[in-house]
Parts: sequence; structure tokens; C-alpha cells
Amino acid sequence: MTATPVPTPPLAGKKTLVVDVANEHSIAWGCAKAFHELGAAAPLMTEGGTLFAMSYYGAGKVVDNYNLMGPVKAALEAACRYFAFELGPRRIRVHPILRGPLKMRAASGLKDFDLLLADAAQKAPIGELADIMDVGFACAYLATPYARRITGGTIYVDGGVHVVA
Repeated sequence: MTATPVPTPPLAGKKTLVVDVANEHSIAWGCAKAFHELGAAAPLMTEGGTLFAMSYYGAGKVVDNYNLMGPVKAALEAACRYFAFELGPRRIRVHPILRGPLKMRAASGLKDFDLLLADAAQKAPIGELADIMDVGFACAYLATPYARRITGGTIYVDGGVHVVA
């Protein structure tokens, strides 16, 4: 197995998370690449700003047929916490958004996705699932000064499904 160096994210300081060597098929590689790409936006945000990353339940719970994406999403959420810590002094806020199941092309590859949707809709305390517009509205709000003291924590946009056992 050949090690491939990961480019250093364009973030200054000793605290910056950098994976020096990782296989391009590893979770570490994926996180380092995401860090690099998110970090590339930071120098452009000279007056502060907001960064978003999309997550899913599989980050914290086992979701049948979600497989390797669960640990990848968990690593992404952890990376967002570190980003929030590092970029906070530059007035850049970071929000991992954990959205509920959405009908999208990527989800169509998951086995029994329709059953997952039906189960989530039944559990939703507000009686329906969030849709892509709800995710957009949440992001729009988080990018405003009204959310200026919110950063680093996972924001759930799922109709409340995450509170139900």
C-alpha cells in the first residue's frame, strides 16, 4: 500500500489538524481532503463568515446499510468542531448540519431507503420530515448575525426525529 501525502490546509498555527500521510481510500484521507477544501475558503473570509458541512444520523448511531459512511460522517463532525475552534478567532463559524433522510440521488443507492424514510416520518414529532428547503432555511439563518454566537455544534434539521428512541 503506497502512502500519499495530504496537502496541508491553508490554516496557520500549531493547532491545525494535518494528516501527513494517509492512503487515499482511508477515512483520514477523506477528512484531510475535506479540511483542505474547507480551509481553502477561510483566507477568502477576511471579515468572518460561516462554513457548513452536511452530516447524517450514521455519525452517531448505526444505520442499517449506511456502512462506512457512518464513521466518515462522525469524523466530519469532529473535524467541524476543530475547525470552529481554530477559525473562531477569525469570526468564522462552522456548522455541521445533521439532516434527516431526504429523497436524493445519493440516497437511492441505500438498500431499503424507502423503509427508512417511512420509519423516520412516523417518528417525527412534528408529523413530517424536513425537506431540502428546511435545510436551506436553517443554513440561511445560521449565516445571519442572529446566529452570531453559534458555532461548532451539530445542528439537527430532521423534524425532531433525533429525539425519539
